[in-house]
Amino acid sequence: MQVETPAFSVTQFTWPSIATINFQNSTISIATTEVQLQKNTLCNLPQGKPLQKESICEGQSLLLEASQTISSVWNTGQSGSSITVTEEGRYWARSLTTSGCYITDSFQVTKTPLPVVNLGADTSICKNDQLQLTAGNNGAKFTWNTGQTAQTIIAKDSGLYVVDVEYDGCTASDSILVRTLSIPALNVLGEQTICQEAKATLSADGAQRYSWFPVIGLSSSSGAAVEAGPLVTTTYYVTGFASNGCSTTDSVVVTITPKPELKAVTSVPVLCLGDTAVLSASGGDRYTWSPVLLVEEPGQNITKAYPTTNTRYKVIIEEDRCGLTDSLFVDIGVAPKPAIKIEKSNDINCFVSKAVLTATGGEQYLWGPSAGLSDVSSNRPIVQPTATTTYTVQVTSAAGCMVKDSITIIVLKNEVGGYPVPTAFTPNGDGKNDCFGVRSWGDVQEFSLKLFNRWGELVFQSSSTNNCWNGYYKGQLQPDGAYVYLIQAKTMCGDVFRKGTFLLIR
Repeated sequence: MQVETPAFSVTQFTWPSIATINFQNSTISIATTEVQLQKNTLCNLPQGKPLQKESICEGQSLLLEASQTISSVWNTGQSGSSITVTEEGRYWARSLTTSGCYITDSFQVTKTPLPVVNLGADTSICKNDQLQLTAGNNGAKFTWNTGQTAQTIIAKDSGLYVVDVEYDGCTASDSILVRTLSIPALNVLGEQTICQEAKATLSADGAQRYSWFPVIGLSSSSGAAVEAGPLVTTTYYVTGFASNGCSTTDSVVVTITPKPELKAVTSVPVLCLGDTAVLSASGGDRYTWSPVLLVEEPGQNITKAYPTTNTRYKVIIEEDRCGLTDSLFVDIGVAPKPAIKIEKSNDINCFVSKAVLTATGGEQYLWGPSAGLSDVSSNRPIVQPTATTTYTVQVTSAAGCMVKDSITIIVLKNEVGGYPVPTAFTPNGDGKNDCFGVRSWGDVQEFSLKLFNRWGELVFQSSSTNNCWNGYYKGQLQPDGAYVYLIQAKTMCGDVFRKGTFLLIR
């Protein structure tokens, strides 16, 4: 501070424990005086910025600025309102303000290490291969010049790959140059089907050297051409290598077909005289049948045969793929056809409704039509035709030979006659004439029997000739007297209608 001292000629005094004072009067050498000091209230202003914490990334700088002052001195020895720092530590500036006061600004600077990014050295890959590029630094933010943002990317094409890795506010970069190398234009020949024990030639071109696998069945595992003789169908792979070290792989299939089975068969081992058999041969490429006069097409694998007696047929089969030739034989027996006889017992009229057909000379029989036949497979079936009918029987011998014959049953349409109706019955339980009916009429196509008492009540009705009335109505045996019957039927002789009375005698 400055103090006006007009009574002294000396300009400098020593103030105990306070300060050094300059005086304007210099005529006084040493003296003691009292001075009243008044505090400068402008220095009550804030004493500078509080401690500020700052962070810089390794390799970067930070600008530190002091408060607005007339002049500032930094603990680094520098002066000025700001300094630039590159290292971590404690920094402060003592500054003189326009009010004549000193303030202090403090800074704590820490350094954050940069993320370590290493994509590796520039490299080359083969076309169609791929390279995995990893930027490391789990949890960081990644920006690739390809537009991708993953930690790891796949490089397939030539080019410069650059990644920026940001971690904890600091960013580091790395790059790698990837070149793609051409691969061989591999061409493989030899895919084919061969017979067992045969050989196939496999070849490849377009590369500098070759490696074949699997080696089973191969004459060699290397070379542009190899021979393959596998026991089963096998896929062979060949890898072709170029001079730049790149390779490509292709495959070829050798299909093994088993040796064909040469066969010759007949459709029937035994045929009936006059019938035809079918001869079939397989497994070859060319066929020759003999005797040529007993076959339809001697040069075909399938032909018809016309033996008249037991005959042995020969076929020569030639096969090209495996080089096979063989002669096979087929025997065909010839059996005679059965000599059959067919008869009928009678024709049909109104009173003879059945006939018996008889066939002989075979082992099995089959009759038709089946309508009205008791048994279509019997050699003695019973027939009941409603109209004149021709029956055909197929007779089969023990050798399987079949012959057909037929016979006609004539149905005579006479006028209606007979069909009697009883006049009385005695339902007394003695087992004689206890029931009223027309069972003697036999089989009819349609039938209706209705019985009435004297008051017109329907006491009994039936649609079968096998049923009869026992004299009871509503659980009671009916009284003696006359009753009325009404009968309608269709018979072999035509429509029958009967109406009349009968007596119930107790």
